[in-house]
Formats: sequence, structure tokens, C-alpha cells
Amino acid sequence: MDGETVICHQCVEEKYVKSMIKAQGSREDECSYCHHKRTNMPITAIADLMHQVFEDYYEPENGLYFSENDIGDSAKDVIQRELGVDEDVADDIYQELYEQYNPRHWDDGQIYSDDYIYGNRQFSAAKINQSWEDMKTSLTNKTRYFNRPVKKFLDELFSDIETFRTDKEESPILTIGAETRLYRARDFESLRAVKKELRHPERNFGPPPSHLARSGRMNANGIAVFYGATTPDIAIAEIRPPVGAHVIVAPFAPRKDLRILDLSALDALVFSKKSVFDPETIKSLEKTAFLKTFSNKLTLPVFNNQDSGYLITQVIAEYLSVSEQFQLDGISFRSTQVRKESVSVKRRAVRTNGHNVVLFSKSSGVMYSGENERAYKVSLTENLEYDINYFHPTIQLIEEDPQDSHAWSFPTVRNNDKALELITTGIMYYCIEGVLFQKTMKEIEQGEPVKRRTDNPRSEQYELF
Repeated sequence: MDGETVICHQCVEEKYVKSMIKAQGSREDECSYCHHKRTNMPITAIADLMHQVFEDYYEPENGLYFSENDIGDSAKDVIQRELGVDEDVADDIYQELYEQYNPRHWDDGQIYSDDYIYGNRQFSAAKINQSWEDMKTSLTNKTRYFNRPVKKFLDELFSDIETFRTDKEESPILTIGAETRLYRARDFESLRAVKKELRHPERNFGPPPSHLARSGRMNANGIAVFYGATTPDIAIAEIRPPVGAHVIVAPFAPRKDLRILDLSALDALVFSKKSVFDPETIKSLEKTAFLKTFSNKLTLPVFNNQDSGYLITQVIAEYLSVSEQFQLDGISFRSTQVRKESVSVKRRAVRTNGHNVVLFSKSSGVMYSGENERAYKVSLTENLEYDINYFHPTIQLIEEDPQDSHAWSFPTVRNNDKALELITTGIMYYCIEGVLFQKTMKEIEQGEPVKRRTDNPRSEQYELF
């Protein structure tokens, strides 16, 4: 390395680069700056690292066309700040960048120039977004089952999800326990139907049996999952009952701690603070930019073909449900049926409020929901004028005679694997008296009349505007 400019680890403050010099450098020559014989690397190698940082994190603009209010720094200032080096070191690195990476012809556009300022580049999720679209196309047009490209994409997307943190230093994976209540709602046209279903509430207000399970946003046809909400109001809003409907809301409590991936928490993820010289950092930042929009992608309303529209969300839910790495019991996300709040309000809100919770099939079983288990006596007292004071619904557990040969002898064994318990003391009845909508309005402007073109004799058959 005779005659080559080198820099030692002691002359660089940036920790990642300092450790790289220690691990990969040489002690053959003394440092060109402090003149000590410490582990060092050629300044050209440091310039290569610095160029990648400019490529990934900075946007060069011609400073001659900007005012004093524009935000940005010179290339030398960026080098000094990112590497933590003295001015003479920054000058040498800048000279290397200028000579090695600028095009030969000035007209081709310079990358490094004294006339340029360098502002922070916005982290783009374009690459991952394109992979997302490719995955959707593959699922729709090629194959759903044993789709290796889809699995590869999801493996990479979720590989380090537990290491991400929100702006409150929280993990997007949370644990809910017995103190949590998850609510399910059902609407009925008549009180007679209400009475019938309340006779077996564990069976009728939990997830349907597999042969009755219809496809939904997070489950395929025949796969029974638990769709619940963290408040009764959201549970009611999600089923969109008509005015005049009778609604029963049933609360369920987990019988064990459940691990839930909170998709809405991804909106508040913070970008990595790791070294910009670490090649993995830019990948993490791009993934963060994508994940911050992920909950919106999964909760967009589907109006027409639900089977096709829900395909991608069903696949993701299925992937997460079988993942041995995460051991998840379900996912949660902000309801689209309740009033939208600003981002700042969303982040101030308690995470357990205002969410939908979907428990995967393996964690959606309800105690005493079997065909021959628990029945209740139901009474719905009402007068002819429907006076609310005379309407007093009650349910009473019918206890089995221990000597009845038809009684189930081992209920505990049968229910050991059930993750949920219906809290019958919290079942509520609602009568839907009105519905409110959150909406935006835009006036349709009345423009000036326009003349129909008559040069084509068939023009009247077509709409020309």
C-alpha cells in the first residue's frame, strides 16, 4: 500500500465503520492522518462505503436553484457528519467520490459537485410494493397452494417483525390474557329467533362449525375462525345491522395468554436507527416504509367478488397461523366501520380499544360449545307496547342431573383445549333504533352546456365526454 492514503479506526467516530476497519484492516502502514500505526484501511474503501450512503439516503439537487430556506448540506458536510471525521479527511473522501463516480462527460449529469446540496431521501417501498403486486397476481392467476414465491415474499416480510418498534417503543406483537374481553355480535329479525339462539349461547355466538364456516376476510371457506372486537360498539358496527334489528353481543375471555399481531400498530413503526453504513439498514427502512401502509392494504373494503378480494388476506392469515417462528394465535386491526381519527389521535389511543381481533382456528374454540353441552332457560318478558321497562330478558343455566346417563361425564377433558370462555353474565341485548354515517361531501358543479358533435351519424349512440 506504498503511497496510498489510509485511515485508521481511531480517526473515524462512526461505530460500524470503525469496527469494519478493525476487522478487515491492516497494520502495515501508519495512518495518513494521525500517523499512528493502528489498524487502517485505504481511504478509497471508505469512499466506496460513503458513496453507497449517498445513493441510499441522500437526494442531490443543484444548490444554485434553491433559496436559503431549502434544507440540505454540502457533500463534505454530509461526509463529516456521517463518518465523524475531521475536515481534511472529508476533503479527501469527497475528492475520491468526485473522481470515481462522476461521469466522464459533464453533460451526463454530475453526482458530486460543489454546487450541489444533499437532502434526505424519502425511503421508498416501491420494490416491496412491486413484489406485493406480483404476489397477488401469482395467487390469482397461477396457484394458491404450494406457491413458493408467495412463501418467500412473506418469509422475508415477516422475518424480523418482532424486532420492530412503534413510536411508543412497543412491539407490534402483543399478549392478551383473561382480563381482556372480546365481543361478538349477531343480529336477528325477531325475538323468537333471539330466544332460540340464547338457549345455547356458547355454541351459537362463538365461531360456526367448520361445515358452516363461510369465507371471510381472514379465512377460507370451511375454516372456522373467531371474528371479534374489543368493544361492543365495534362488534355491532362490523355486522352492520338494519334499523329495527335485535342484536345480541356476547363477551368472551381468553383462557390462556394469546399472542396477537397488531396490524394497526405497524402504522406507527419507527425507522431503524442502526448505522447507515450497514447494508441491512436500508432494507429495514424500506420494509418499514412498506409495513407502515400494510394495515391499509389488508383492511380495504371489498365490494364485489369477496372470494377474489379476500384471497391475499386469507393467505397471509393462514401463513401467520401456521408459522412456528411467531407462534401467533391471531391478528388485530383497526375497524373500518367506526369513525376515522387523525394519525396523532390513533397513536395516542390505547391499543386494546377500537380494534377487530381475529383468532385463528387453533385458538378459536369455545368451552361448552359442543352439540350436547350446556343449555339455558330463556325468558323474554315484554308487553304489547314494547315498553323497555317491561322488557327483561334473562337466561338460566340448566344444570344436568349427575345421575342422568345421557349427561356428559367428562366435560373438563373435552374442553381442555378450548382457548375461549363465554362470559354469560355479560351478554347484552340491543335494539337498533338508528344508524349514523361518517361521510364527506363534494358539490357537483354545474358546467356550461356543450354541443353534441354531429359529424358522425352514429355519434348519438355513444357518450362522447
